Amino acid sequence: MSKKNEKDSIKLTLEIEVIKAEKNENENKRIACAPVLIPGVVKGCVIDSHTIEKAAHKALLEGIGVSTDHDGVPGKGEIVESWILKDKREFQLPDGSTKTYPKGTWMVCISFKENVWQRIKNGGLKGLSPTMECEFISLKDLP
Repeated sequence: MSKKNEKDSIKLTLEIEVIKAEKNENENKRIACAPVLIPGVVKGCVIDSHTIEKAAHKALLEGIGVSTDHDGVPGKGEIVESWILKDKREFQLPDGSTKTYPKGTWMVCISFKENVWQRIKNGGLKGLSPTMECEFISLKDLP
């Protein structure tokens, strides 16, 4: 990634682990939940909770395509829940361990197509990689 000036747009891909994966046998929901954006420094970019909330709202209003393997082809699932953590919260991961996410984290649950769900259950897909545009802003320009 090259930086031409402080306000360049960049594409940022983040890899986030699945925190919950379950299948309701009666309804075949095939739902997995995971954080999309976590406040803090990510790959050299500072992402605050206000920015995350704005990004979540904009993404939901404009529509989010769920693809796999960074192919950019949507249609592999649908977001069925989306929320911003109001407080720090601990989640149990599918392997039984726990992970705590801070206030301001954007969480989603996605209902996946059957073939994608099988890859999740088999460990072939382990998380989300949201891709977004970021803007470099000098710290001296911040309020």
